[in-house]
Amino acid sequence: SLDPLTDIAELIDNSINDDPPISIREGGIINRDIIDSLYGTLHGIGEVEHYLSGALKSVVLKEANEIRCKYGRFIPNYDFESPRKKYRPSLEFFKNGQLYSMYLEKPYEMDIIYPDPILNGQRFKGEMVTFYQNGNIKRLFPYYGKISGYWSEEDEYDMAEYMHINLWGEEYVVKPKCIFFDENSRMIKSLILGYRDEVVIPTKYGDIKTKVGFSLYEDGKLRTLEPVFGTKIQINGNTYEPFDFYATNIHADNNSMWFDKEGNIIKLKTVRGELVEF
Repeated sequence: SLDPLTDIAELIDNSINDDPPISIREGGIINRDIIDSLYGTLHGIGEVEHYLSGALKSVVLKEANEIRCKYGRFIPNYDFESPRKKYRPSLEFFKNGQLYSMYLEKPYEMDIIYPDPILNGQRFKGEMVTFYQNGNIKRLFPYYGKISGYWSEEDEYDMAEYMHINLWGEEYVVKPKCIFFDENSRMIKSLILGYRDEVVIPTKYGDIKTKVGFSLYEDGKLRTLEPVFGTKIQINGNTYEPFDFYATNIHADNNSMWFDKEGNIIKLKTVRGELVEF
């Protein structure tokens, strides 16, 4: 009898990525003019990539297409000639066909008002959006341009709109690069600050300034924080200088200072790269 090759089939199935990266540099890219998706027929296809199973993984569009999801109607990016636009998929999908990300032609207002008191019910715009498999927004990038000799961080920051963030009894007016939401879209998990943004956060150890960002517990209390270079913290009679060079302008999910829910520092990474736990 024929060998069903179940071991090979299992290897292939296990190799399929359920959380595709924001990249089109992995293999399997072919060209096509029209392709069907759960969001309608897409036309003007520049590149299309599939999973090994045959399911649609990503598309680069060369013509305007309107797609609809629960947050509104949007036109994914199709103008890659602009020096500001990144060359990346216009749309990415999970294996079940649901949207994983959409890179839009411009910042669009999302048709939702988050109840999180941190956002105070305000609406917001996004140029790049990633999703959870349940369809809720995971990460929202209000602006998502390519920094180069033709387009600077200053240019990108100047085109962004201010948002009002309510935390720790203060209202901060910032232009965040990215907002990371929990899976139920009820709370902010982390926030990356914009190019010229500065936030001073009150802690048990004094006010600490950050230019990178912070992450939060589900109840809104401070979880991690990336301080500005040169910050000094006194703990148990010892002086520490927390700072993570690699965290700068990359993400704010995990930083060089970790707090428990009572506001005590439980771990920090020093400027010398040492990890200290308390």
